[in-house]
Amino acid sequence: RQKFSLEGLIQARDTGMHKLDMLCQWQAGGRYRYVAVIAYFGRNQGTRNYTVLALQDVDKRVRQEQTLSQRDMQMAAILKSRFSIMNTVTLETGQCERVILSKPTKPQNTLIDDYDSHVQCALSYIHPEDAEKYRSLLSLEHLRQKGAATEDYQEEVCQYRLKGDPVRWIEQHVIYTRQENGEMVNILGQDITREKNRQAAEH
Repeated sequence: RQKFSLEGLIQARDTGMHKLDMLCQWQAGGRYRYVAVIAYFGRNQGTRNYTVLALQDVDKRVRQEQTLSQRDMQMAAILKSRFSIMNTVTLETGQCERVILSKPTKPQNTLIDDYDSHVQCALSYIHPEDAEKYRSLLSLEHLRQKGAATEDYQEEVCQYRLKGDPVRWIEQHVIYTRQENGEMVNILGQDITREKNRQAAEH
């Protein structure tokens, strides 16, 4: 309210601002709508200043953004509950951004690396019998080929063992989605050792 008072408008104009805006809720017909209030500051050829106030109905856009934000938060919660690591691969550059989902969202829990180097490093930890399967589904060359052939959405799953005793099983979900700015590849990883051991015990 103070922002758009006469005093507030004069102060904003005097600081050199050309535009001032604020998102408000406007009650109409028993419900609230989102309205943007915008003040434009100008000057005539002489010395007289003027201000134009405009109202814009932005209810539909704001509610869509709120819905998307809620979906993003719900998706983030689902990812954190199911997966421990997410790799996002930029196919054009081969760059990989790795986020540790099982830890709080902090800069130190996000790693940026060359994806080919990441694959080569991972192969050194993978059981020899599963190395070829990993390479065929998760190499950058395969990601690019699969990404180019994806029209909307595709998903592949790769399960493999790590070297060592006792054996640890890892599952990677490779998700291809077509975006406005190109193809996006997200690789979601989780430890499925307990599930594999349970299946083996049942059989």
